Amino acid sequence: MHQNYTDLTGMSHIVFDGTTQDISNSNFSYVTFHNSGTKTLSGTLDILNNLYISNSVTLDANNQYIYIEGNWQENGTGTFQQTGGRVTFDGTSANQTVTCSVSSYFYGFTIDKTGANKTVTANTDIDVNGTFDFAEDDASFDLNGRNLYVERDFYFRENCTFTHNNGKVFFDGISNAQLIRNYDVNEIVFDNAEFVGTAVKRLYDGSFRFEGDVFINNSTLEGQYWDHYVEGDWINTGVFRHDRTIHFDGGNQAISQSNFRSVRFGGGANTKTLGGDIFLNGNLYIDDATLDVSAANHTITLDDYFYNDSTGSFIAHEGTVVVTGEYNRVFTGETNTLYGAGQVVTQGGIKSFYNLEINATESNFWMFIHGNLTVLNDFTIVKGRFYQSYDPNNYGINDIEVGGCFINNGSMHNNNYGETFTLNPTAGSHTFKPGSSNFYGPFIFDGAAGTDYTFESNFSTYSNRTITINDGTLNLNTYDITTNNSGGDIDLNGGTFNANEGSILAMGSGATFTNAGGIFKIVGVDGNPASFIAASGNFNYQQTSGTSHFKYYRIENTNGNGMELSGGSLDATNSFQNGSFSEGTGTAYITLSGIDLGGDRTIGSVTLNSGPTYNVQRTSGNGVLTFENATGTLSGESYDNDDADPGTKIIWTYPGAARWTGFAGTTDWHTANNWSPIAVPTSASIVILDHSTVAGAYSVVISNSDADAKNVTINADATNISLSLNTKELTIAENITISANGTLTQTNATDTLKIGGSWANEGTFNENTAVVLFNPSSGTHTINTQGAGDSFYDFVIKGTGGTNVISSTLDINGDVKIEGGIINAGSQQITAAKDWSRTGGATFDAGTSTVTLDGTNQTINGGEFYNFITDNSGTKTLTANIDINNDITINAGTILDGGVNTIYVGDDWTNHVGNAGFTQSGMGTVIFDGTTSGQDIGAAATSPTTFNNVTICGTQTKYTRTDITINGNLIISSAGLYIVDGTTIDGAGVRC
Repeated sequence: MHQNYTDLTGMSHIVFDGTTQDISNSNFSYVTFHNSGTKTLSGTLDILNNLYISNSVTLDANNQYIYIEGNWQENGTGTFQQTGGRVTFDGTSANQTVTCSVSSYFYGFTIDKTGANKTVTANTDIDVNGTFDFAEDDASFDLNGRNLYVERDFYFRENCTFTHNNGKVFFDGISNAQLIRNYDVNEIVFDNAEFVGTAVKRLYDGSFRFEGDVFINNSTLEGQYWDHYVEGDWINTGVFRHDRTIHFDGGNQAISQSNFRSVRFGGGANTKTLGGDIFLNGNLYIDDATLDVSAANHTITLDDYFYNDSTGSFIAHEGTVVVTGEYNRVFTGETNTLYGAGQVVTQGGIKSFYNLEINATESNFWMFIHGNLTVLNDFTIVKGRFYQSYDPNNYGINDIEVGGCFINNGSMHNNNYGETFTLNPTAGSHTFKPGSSNFYGPFIFDGAAGTDYTFESNFSTYSNRTITINDGTLNLNTYDITTNNSGGDIDLNGGTFNANEGSILAMGSGATFTNAGGIFKIVGVDGNPASFIAASGNFNYQQTSGTSHFKYYRIENTNGNGMELSGGSLDATNSFQNGSFSEGTGTAYITLSGIDLGGDRTIGSVTLNSGPTYNVQRTSGNGVLTFENATGTLSGESYDNDDADPGTKIIWTYPGAARWTGFAGTTDWHTANNWSPIAVPTSASIVILDHSTVAGAYSVVISNSDADAKNVTINADATNISLSLNTKELTIAENITISANGTLTQTNATDTLKIGGSWANEGTFNENTAVVLFNPSSGTHTINTQGAGDSFYDFVIKGTGGTNVISSTLDINGDVKIEGGIINAGSQQITAAKDWSRTGGATFDAGTSTVTLDGTNQTINGGEFYNFITDNSGTKTLTANIDINNDITINAGTILDGGVNTIYVGDDWTNHVGNAGFTQSGMGTVIFDGTTSGQDIGAAATSPTTFNNVTICGTQTKYTRTDITINGNLIISSAGLYIVDGTTIDGAGVRC
């Protein structure tokens, strides 16, 4: 009820035709505001029929309320203005219309029409400075192709109708936040909508559909918690915030820069074109439409899933998709294979990315793909764990193709179901960074001719997985390739494989590298060779066509015919000079039968250690191989296989060598007459003790003074030759070789051997309690023994710039002192019976070796290890921190005393003794920091351990397999600690 002072009802018609007039509370039937001037309301009007505002009249409603049951008509320059209050259209007998002049504005605009005729139709643009409200069940508004301006809230309620007829709504608030509310269970439908003004606009309580364009014009629009639908263009020069999904489901649409929660592109075979970068906190869906990042190459950044597994297409141009966040997936929809269930066929559409970047929030967050993945340019894993085939039963076995760089700074998990990874650029130079702690399945380098890949980390494959090189150039760039465990063939069908200085090509056991038409290079530099070895067991190299290059190299663990060239060519410049062979099996290290060398070759400075039957085979082919000053226990004419003995295909020469003659009738090294030429050897001498001039057994003794040589070879053949030190030093600038039946003896504890190059022993070495000191100044040199039992006593590395590579089992009965240079342990077994120390700037490169401390009481003065074992008896005491990259094992009868030091453990902790087997005090801490596999703290069959302090970090989960006690603190800084059922953690000072 409205309290009125005037009540003119029925068919009465009142005309206000003065100039300045005031109208108080009234009921009117028809009312006209006429003549000129301003008519001012001071109370509520209830109009039962029509309202007219004539030309040149202003109706100022102030903050009053008007109820009208008929039409609203403004003529000419007639104007309505309202600073508060509301106009309510509440006619029950007929639909109503609103006609306004361009300067008019409502404050509140409400439709509340009971009965059947609920519609209000706009015949002109309407400007509402306050709230536009639909009464529940009783409102229908037809915008009729006009513009509606709303400055405050908009309430669309249940069972109402809004018909735009191509009209546009402007939400233009500048002060209070605008609530644009859809209370209906169905979406409200707009055509074009523009959000302008400084006030925040919020789409509340239900879904909105925009059949035309959405323009966020330097304003802020919040989509809140409901899905919204857009069929036209999305133009955003302001801010958009949302917690659900925007559906772009119209025809061809343009979408400008925005932040979304999630977006969905559908609406049939139409194209959605980005006009700027988009950022998503949620998912991106491409249903049956095409998403085009445009020729401007816009970036898509999303924090959740990427779905393109329907019939839609993604046109990447040269844009980038960045996947961030925690646990995400990329559904590509490209054909893949379910594990054991055949192919899954895509529904079509373009699925390729141009650049794809994975950048998880934390290193241990992961994502995986469903469907084969094609990246036309760069694929980068900045952070996080990427799974190629996470769940093959549900998401398939997924192949990956990359046309540009592959850079992995996170972790790549190829789950070894046979999924392939292919690099196939069409032009240019590219970076290949697979990540050193990651394993891959079958890998294919298939770039066009002229492309190249430069490695920026080591590369490893799973057991028995192949690498295929069809074209392009692979530059290892000082990094390594490892095909692990058994198998793992590499096929070079074209292009170039370049293992340069410092790089290692490590083949799986029984694997074959086949050169069937490419250029193969194992070429280092003086002082830093390239290496071709086996990661385990032995391998084969076979060239059927193409070209091979070898210079400044280290080759170990060959099988069969070794470096076998049965077709193609051997490079004229890089023809096996300056290299070493060791630990081979089978027939030979080098086989060149049938190869036309195009002329004779001289091959200098090759070391050939025992292993296969022959050093070199060449029974046919043009050109002579001349080996000059070769060393090693398998060097020389006695071990080659050519056309005769001596033959004409392989020749061994030692120009300027000092050979023992014994003509003086003594055993004295320092008697000139015992040598040919007649002179005591110097540091430039290549010393050969053989039977070329002395047929029977003989001895050479260094006892009068210290001795020098460049190389020393004891080539005894079937009759013994011995070289003894007696209270003196022997300094060898390069290599020492002790062949079968040769003997080298250190008689006294003061008899020091100083070796500047390689050590090779196939005979007898009597070390007594003396020192062997390796002191290379440059280069890489091998230490090759006969294994367990062929021992050193004190073993000292004191190089000033070189590297010693352990190429066999190393048995040390005394101390290990690493005081300078680098020692590379590879994958060997090393046992030490006394103290172990690494001091100064010396480096112990642990590789994948195992160090066993098998004495009684021993000290360990720091350093880095791979596998670390205490054995035999006694206490092994740390005097500095140690870093164990893999497993630590405490065997029965031993105690590991960590003192106040820190022990870093990269994988499993195994204690066969129990709580008495490990002790630590003070700030002493064990840090489990594994990053490549789950870590076991104890094993189910072993004994408990009492720790002092424990820190859990790295990226891999740690598992307690036995009970543990922690006397100090437990700190979990990253990764996870999983307490396996049946085990306990006990401790008074435990904290997290």
